[in-house]
Amino acid sequence: MKNLSISAVALAIGLAFSAGSMAQVQPKQVPADSKTMTKEAPADSKTMTKEVPADVRKDAATEKRDADYKLAKEKCDAFMGDAKASCMTDAKTRYGKS
Repeated sequence: MKNLSISAVALAIGLAFSAGSMAQVQPKQVPADSKTMTKEAPADSKTMTKEVPADVRKDAATEKRDADYKLAKEKCDAFMGDAKASCMTDAKTRYGKS
């Protein structure tokens, strides 16, 4: 019973301190003068999206697939016997390795 009351007091003190620190945080205030606010340039569709060449995308996809396969092989190392063989077969099938 004594441990329970000590825990309850410790919890209450912790909550009290955390509530006090949360009350001190104030949101950033927006200036009332609109002249001091900066205006952002309008979004240009050409600068927002860049076309990536197909060969670059293909190379990136190949590198990602190879990295995922390597990770899957490492996970399969945790198994032994038939479970490991099954895991390796699944990894090879999933990532297009022969």
